[in-house]
Amino acid sequence: MCGANFGQSSSLKELETSGYPMRRAVTSEEMKLLEEKGQRIGISKLVMMENAGSAVATFAHDLVSDSSPSLERKHKVVLVAGTGNNGGDVFVAARHLVYWGNLEVVVLLIGQAGDIRTDGAKTNWEILLQIPNVRLVVIDKVANIDLIEVNAKDAAIMVIGIFGTGFKGVPRELQLKAIDRVNSIDGPMKISVDIPSGMEADSGSHDYSIKSNYTVTMHAPKVGMFTAGADQATGEIIQVNIGIPF
Repeated sequence: MCGANFGQSSSLKELETSGYPMRRAVTSEEMKLLEEKGQRIGISKLVMMENAGSAVATFAHDLVSDSSPSLERKHKVVLVAGTGNNGGDVFVAARHLVYWGNLEVVVLLIGQAGDIRTDGAKTNWEILLQIPNVRLVVIDKVANIDLIEVNAKDAAIMVIGIFGTGFKGVPRELQLKAIDRVNSIDGPMKISVDIPSGMEADSGSHDYSIKSNYTVTMHAPKVGMFTAGADQATGEIIQVNIGIPF
């Protein structure tokens, strides 16, 4: 695992010297084209999602293990998911976290289950429904936003994947309230999935984004992560391999 002090600024120079090769930062369109190139040689989006979620889970598990040498009691990991592919990565991560058995795993879905849009995210949500050791909480209205704080009580880690690289503009009210509530919670280490939810991948605008300790980014960092002040949202950037060999 690649460790860091919380609040440490992230720069491309730091990433390039952190012990592993950091790829050139890509735009959202470049990342989309890389995924499509992978699909053309037989790497499905479901496989990419599996690899992404597994990498997030491994990082989260290592992080809680390093921060708490004694794992005799269960530690709580709360995962906050949206209804798109970024949420699908979170669903996969939750399933992998259950494997170790020393974690209490809670998934908070921001939105209605019927709004889960992509085949990969739907598949992995339906898998979670069949795993009794994952607690699923659906937060589909602003009136229930307090459930985030209630369920995050005593959490060691929060993993957040409400929006991915396709996000632009201002979040809808429910998602904006969810981001604000997550940011207001002190205590857990916060891991963003691919990009801080609410950050624009190309411009780096992060007026409405999650404030992360770490961002586990897929395949390559996104160009917006290196714009002025973006490190306040990303925390330390961890690049992971999702199986695209380009």
